[in-house]
Parts: sequence; C-alpha cells; structure tokens
Amino acid sequence: MTHPARILIPLLVWFGVPLLLAGFALNPGPPSGDTLAQMTAFGAAHAHSIMLGGWFQITGTVMACIFALLVVDAAGATTRPAGVLTLFGVTLLVAIGLAEMTGYVLVTTGNAVVVNVGAHLILAVQHGYGMVGAPLVFLPIGFVILKTGILVRALGWTAVILGAIFFAFGFLGVLWPVQTIVDILSSLQGLWWLAAGISWFQHAGQGPYFSEGTR
Repeated sequence: MTHPARILIPLLVWFGVPLLLAGFALNPGPPSGDTLAQMTAFGAAHAHSIMLGGWFQITGTVMACIFALLVVDAAGATTRPAGVLTLFGVTLLVAIGLAEMTGYVLVTTGNAVVVNVGAHLILAVQHGYGMVGAPLVFLPIGFVILKTGILVRALGWTAVILGAIFFAFGFLGVLWPVQTIVDILSSLQGLWWLAAGISWFQHAGQGPYFSEGTR
C-alpha cells in the first residue's frame, strides 16, 4: 500500500515553487530611477499585488523549507553536521523571507519616510539571501544527499554547485550591483526543488522510512 506521505511530501515543492514564482510575478518593483515621491505613490497604488505577492513568496519558501527538513529526516541525518546546518539554513531563509515581507508592508503605507525605510530594508535582506540564506540550505542538503543517497546523486552535486554560486554572488554583491543575477538564480533554483520532488516520489518515497509501523 502506498504510504500517504510518499505522495503528500512532494506536493510541498510542486505547489510551493509555483507559489514562489507567482509571488515574483505579482510583486513588481517600482520603475528604476523613481523619486521617493513616485515610489510612495507606486507602493500605495499597488498595495494589494505587493502584499499578495509577498504572501505567495513566503508561503512558497516555507513549503520548500519543510520539504528540505523532511528530506534530512528521511535520510536519518538530523543529528549529523550537514543535517543540523540544513536546519539552521532553512530557519535563516524563512527569517530572511519574513524580513523581506516586512519591507513590502512598509512600502505600501503611503508614508514617504516609512517607504524609504522599507525600500532599503528589502534591498538589505535580499543581499542576505545570496550571502547566507541560499548557501546554508543548498550546500548542506547537497552533502546530505551525496552522503545518504536519499535522492539521486545528481541533485546532491547540483545543490552544492548552486550553494557555491549563491555564496559567490552574495560576496560579489557587497562590491558590485549583481542583485539582478541573484534574482534570476532565485527563479531558476525552483527547478531544483521540482526535480527533488520528482526524485523523492521515485526514490525516497519507496524506502524503509515509509515501511508500515516505522512512522
């Protein structure tokens, strides 16, 4: 008999990633070069789409992070260094997402001073995503996959490479304006989560973790 979790767990990323991408689409930034007054007017006029897009983004992020934790748990790696770092990484990633959501709330207030703070907060936490958020999820979970074989090994190597690329651009972002590249990578990394969900369904979901009486 098919264990319900074998089907339900991949749904976290199969639904979470489209939610995340929808959030990016619904949450447009103001045109470049806008004055503070124009940004304030833009935020007030697009408050609903900004807030809804932010909700989609954080919800999709949380769903992907829960999936990552379940992968670590199924691999029996919750007390191993890579597993502990994955737990720390997803906690940090959700915190970064919530901080960015706070910035979205601020830019919709219609108050120029608050909008200015919110706009700078969003840019600041976006730097944190590349510098520590994404690397501390992809690098350790990549090693969990490579060490335990819970998913196909190609996903492990891809995760390690993604983590290293995000870390590199996070560092470069301190020196040069590379956020556009990080944003593109943030969208493309959704393909990794979708592939991980497929691999779970085909591989991890058939293992002893789902044997009758073990969970």
